[in-house]
Amino acid sequence: MITANKDSIASNKTDITTNVDSIASNKTDITTNVDSIASNKTDITTNVNSIASNKTDITTNVDSIASNKTDITTNVDSIASNKTDITTNVNSIASNKNDIYTNTENIYTSVNNINTNRYNTNRNTNNIYANTQNIDINAQNIDRNGKEARSGIAISLALNVIPPTYNKKFSITIARGEYQGTSAFGITGTGKINTNTSLFFGYGTDTTTKYSGSKLGINFQW
Repeated sequence: MITANKDSIASNKTDITTNVDSIASNKTDITTNVDSIASNKTDITTNVNSIASNKTDITTNVDSIASNKTDITTNVDSIASNKTDITTNVNSIASNKNDIYTNTENIYTSVNNINTNRYNTNRNTNNIYANTQNIDINAQNIDRNGKEARSGIAISLALNVIPPTYNKKFSITIARGEYQGTSAFGITGTGKINTNTSLFFGYGTDTTTKYSGSKLGINFQW
């Protein structure tokens, strides 16, 4: 019995030594676990905050994705509209190009017409100037001719020949003529050569002495 107890005590002593080592090892492991738990707690807190932040970011991203989806749809519509506008602009540019070419031709024609009209205007201006001068000259000639005509008629009226009476051989007449405001004086004379033949003369001038006239003739009677 004593031997058996001795063996058991020795065995227990070994086990106790082993347990002491195990307890020391467990104490170290517990300390390590405490540190790990504390670290894990910190990490868990960090993860909780990160998850909360990620949740907020995810919500923000969902809203942004929805907004982007709407914007993409809008951009698709805008691109389609722009494509239509570009096609319209291309057609308009082609039409404008034709209109510009037509306008260029019309401008060229208009410039030629303007130059022609300018030439014609200058020629007409010169003709009008010449006609104005001719009208002035004609007006002066008409006025002069009128004066000459009035003076001529007045002189003619003043050159009245009165033959000698039956028993006289010579006759002198001084007379005044007037026509439309123009006056003239004249002197006429006549003399008998024989019973059947006589000579006469006359000279007259208007009061301005600018125009004058005369006459000379022979008269036969039987």
